[in-house]
Amino acid sequence: MRGRNNFIAWRLFPLLTLTPQLVLYFGVPIMERNTRMPKPRVAIETLGCKVNQADSEAVLRQFVDLDYQVVAPSEPADVYVVNTCTVTHVADRKSRQLIRQMRRRGAEPIVAVIGCFVETAGEALERLDGVDLIVVARQRGDVARLAEELRRERLGSGSSTEVGDGEPSAVEGSLDVVTGLEAVNERTRAFVNAQEGCADFCTYCIVPTARGRPRSVPAEQVISRVAELAAEGRKEIVLTGVNLGTYGREPGATADNPSLAGLVRRILAETPIPRLRLSSIEPHHLDDEVIALLQSDRICRHLHLPLQSGSDSVLRRMGRRYTTAQFAALVEAIRAISPLAAITTDLIVGFPGETGDEFREGYAYLEALDPAGIHVFKYSPRAGTPATRLPDQVSEHVKKARSERVLRLAEECRARFYGRNLGQSLDVLYEFAETAAGGEHRWIGLTDNYVRVSVADQGDLHNRILSTHLTECEGPCVSGEVEA
Repeated sequence: MRGRNNFIAWRLFPLLTLTPQLVLYFGVPIMERNTRMPKPRVAIETLGCKVNQADSEAVLRQFVDLDYQVVAPSEPADVYVVNTCTVTHVADRKSRQLIRQMRRRGAEPIVAVIGCFVETAGEALERLDGVDLIVVARQRGDVARLAEELRRERLGSGSSTEVGDGEPSAVEGSLDVVTGLEAVNERTRAFVNAQEGCADFCTYCIVPTARGRPRSVPAEQVISRVAELAAEGRKEIVLTGVNLGTYGREPGATADNPSLAGLVRRILAETPIPRLRLSSIEPHHLDDEVIALLQSDRICRHLHLPLQSGSDSVLRRMGRRYTTAQFAALVEAIRAISPLAAITTDLIVGFPGETGDEFREGYAYLEALDPAGIHVFKYSPRAGTPATRLPDQVSEHVKKARSERVLRLAEECRARFYGRNLGQSLDVLYEFAETAAGGEHRWIGLTDNYVRVSVADQGDLHNRILSTHLTECEGPCVSGEVEA
């Protein structure tokens, strides 16, 4: 068996140069010494939020450090990683579908599963055909090493392994900065996780169970990572967190860890990063200090504030900690400081007990608010959350109709916001080129206030921030002209 195991190990580690010593260890013949075999390949599929995207970039970095080649998820790979989401039952279904698809894409690939679905449905994953490795949150920094060990030790076993013990949601220990795979995917922007976990416990939400208690990455680690990314040439950092507004405020936080506003001020003072964007912040955690930061020309004028409902009675059933009047006051304060700031939001339709009058009330509120963008979700019951026990669950066909109506409003709001930016000269970070209809080659970029801009090809604009005059709305983009 030792000879067979060693042969399996050789198959699983083609990245190694086979020296005479390694030949003796693996027990296999070679035709030529010091022959470099092809690198093993890894691919990752990511569902869910910006925090998951940051986590995925960190996992890919682990594999690159082990000399793996990163490939697209559609390509054959030796290891597939599925970073799951569980915010809705649709996300659960997509997670299961991706796992099955990954199994079929390679020749006996290792399929590793991480993310929120692991924390809430680990036992179900163990029963799912095609899963080789289940990695709970506390072991997320070891995904690549564990996958490699599994390839060496358990290839062909057909069983799955869960790493870690105890309750998956009881995430303990220090929290490391999530880094990104910018060198591989040539990102112009990068995600840096500053905060993990949530204790708000909205009645519909499984995230506190999936992500654990709130905890903040030490400021020095965040600042160091941002500085590294700036040195690598990244032009924009997206500061992420499960509940970012609670940064530095969790129970037991040390006095030397600043608030979110304090962290941002230190990043601006201690790093040369040209643009810093804040990811989603819960309305009741947004304070005047953070709003005031929008006056800095290095802070992106974009705040994502999840509203969830425009009806106060629905907000109370959701366990949200603000009223529609308080939310509107926040929006007014932001626009007073930065009139062209993009304020985007989330909305849940069909929450248990949502009547036609409540939906219409919320729709009118949202219409008057006129945000720059709206993410629309149909309420999805999550096992173990209080909302599943509420009376008067809304039918799927009513949810669908309400969702479609709000989606149409979302398109109108986005078009109006884009229109308010026409005639402006804004700095655009150009990210990629594409061929438009008719064969025209165009560069696509993003303003600090979240307007997607398209300009005619003018040479290599990749990762450059250029003043651009916005001229015309064209569907999902605004056409512009780069200024000399």
